[in-house]
Amino acid sequence: MADYKKSSVHCHSTMCDGKNTLQDMAACAQGLTTLGFTGHSYTQRDREYCMSPSRTAQYKATIAKLKAEYKGKVDILCGIEWDILSEDKRTGYDYWIGSAHHLYGKNTGKYYEIDFRPQDLWDCINDDFDADPLPLWKPNDCLLEVNTGSVYRGYRKDFYPGPWLLGEWQKMGGKVIITSDSHDINSLTYGFDEAAAAIKAAGFTSVQVLTMIVGNVLGDTALAAIGSCGSIYELLVGFGIGIGNGLAIVAARSYGAQDEDLLKRTVVGSVVIGLIASLVITAAGFFGLHALLQLLDTPAEILEDAYSYIIVIDLGVVVMFMYNLCAGLLRAIGNSVMPLVFLLISSVLNVGLDLWFIAGVGMGVRGAAVATVIAQGISVVLCVLYVLARVRILIPEKKHFAVGSHLYWELLLPRLPEWCSRW
Repeated sequence: MADYKKSSVHCHSTMCDGKNTLQDMAACAQGLTTLGFTGHSYTQRDREYCMSPSRTAQYKATIAKLKAEYKGKVDILCGIEWDILSEDKRTGYDYWIGSAHHLYGKNTGKYYEIDFRPQDLWDCINDDFDADPLPLWKPNDCLLEVNTGSVYRGYRKDFYPGPWLLGEWQKMGGKVIITSDSHDINSLTYGFDEAAAAIKAAGFTSVQVLTMIVGNVLGDTALAAIGSCGSIYELLVGFGIGIGNGLAIVAARSYGAQDEDLLKRTVVGSVVIGLIASLVITAAGFFGLHALLQLLDTPAEILEDAYSYIIVIDLGVVVMFMYNLCAGLLRAIGNSVMPLVFLLISSVLNVGLDLWFIAGVGMGVRGAAVATVIAQGISVVLCVLYVLARVRILIPEKKHFAVGSHLYWELLLPRLPEWCSRW
């Protein structure tokens, strides 16, 4: 279990709510073999602590440079602390940490600030929480984070999760990882020995340590190529999130008004608008991405690798849109659990496909992109199959294909400012 002392993979910088810059934290990582940054993903519920889409692109680009600078000294990882209500994608990172600062109650229609208000947490549990989350996480091989940060910052007197939850996780055969949730350079490995003792007392015999796939297999040139596409990648992801979730707003209103006919026509209209927009974006990227990379001063030695990666992502824009639309429609009718489950499955598949396409098939940087698109495509298929089997209210009939120009305008025009803001 000794390796955990040399790995700190839950760290926040001034890119979000940390006190030190990415560069300062990397410079203070002496003695570590792995340093992972996990900026807060973008969510409109609380913009104070999270990274905006533009800052997220800057975050990725800076970490890409640090990876090259500290090669052979410290393995620098680019992660994300992904909130359950986040509008960012978890793709394009080395790993992600799941978190919930706010929750939406499907029974009450309330938003709970569970990370800040103890009463909200209890109200959420009593009024809205109707399932045991542990079985959802174990089949997807997620790691349970033993977090020491709240003790360092004076919020708690003991680490979390506590002994009972650790014991239950151990009985399920789950795995654990120790993190510091560090927000400054002095807490990178705070309390790790004490956390390890608590883990051992719960019956665990090992602690997991994160490693890099792309960087270890392909080297820093590949990492630099992917990092150089950060801003373009954010544009494409912003399109998928913005148009998919934005169109679902009208569906939520129709469902709330119990207008099933309007709901089904909204589904048809949303699919039509999204597919047309996806084709336009894909075509623009196909003909213009290479020139755009040159315009962004992408170094010549990584230009072709960068293009081979981002062109595959561009061709998969329709997949991003379809998932976000399917997930948005499910959330519109009060089901926020299943989209998350499908994404968890997709994320695990993404890791496996990365290993296969990069190390097994030898596809290089393009393999990482292909793995991402296929994994996202699987999440779309799962969403569609679930809707067909369990949510027939979202399945339109022949008569609903007569959407009407008024509904098309209602779907399109109010959403334009939001989509543009994400770009």
